[in-house]
Amino acid sequence: QMEILSGIEDYLKSRGMYVTFHSTGDQESRSEILLRLAEHGTRNVIVSPGSIGSARERDEFDELLVRLRQMGCEVTLVGHASRTITTDAVFADDLDIGRTAVDHLLRQGYRRPAYWFHDEAVYADGAQDDRYLGYRSALREHGLPDAPELICRILNQEGNSDADFDRLAAEALDRVLQTAAPDAFFCCNDASALLLCGLLRVRGYRIPEDIGVVGVDALPMTESHD
Repeated sequence: QMEILSGIEDYLKSRGMYVTFHSTGDQESRSEILLRLAEHGTRNVIVSPGSIGSARERDEFDELLVRLRQMGCEVTLVGHASRTITTDAVFADDLDIGRTAVDHLLRQGYRRPAYWFHDEAVYADGAQDDRYLGYRSALREHGLPDAPELICRILNQEGNSDADFDRLAAEALDRVLQTAAPDAFFCCNDASALLLCGLLRVRGYRIPEDIGVVGVDALPMTESHD
């Protein structure tokens, strides 16, 4: 998202507008800064909220949007769209992302791609649902039926440790490998793809010779991941 923010800065500067950036590490700090800006007369803010996790955090963020609007401050969101508050937003076309990723796998000759995703904050805005719809759309375009057994969902719980998540991921992978025999995976993001690759290699799979993996996000670490 830094590329997006840099583009915003260049565009506004070319029109004589002054831009300031504030980086926050958590939702509480973000709320404090935004409310302070509104109190001091800021009338427009662009917010890239990053990962918004639980239902409680989503509700709190929406409440913040309402308060800012009541104070006369309009918000444009980057990389996130609220499902309950109408506001300008710039975000990826997740349906097309899913369709393109799975189309790529199918054009490589894979015929049973699974969808690998988890209940994490990055998908609180519905991105994973749209990517799933794109996954299904690509299957239909290639004449392949829906296969519910190929949906590999990691049922993570809020408050789980990293070790808990890794265990749940391993269990979900073993389950889909044993019951559905996928020959490829479309992963909801690059972080989950890296996790999956590690789990597959531990089980003796070669990528892409034995099984294909596609992620989303273009994380820098994936460029050097073998």
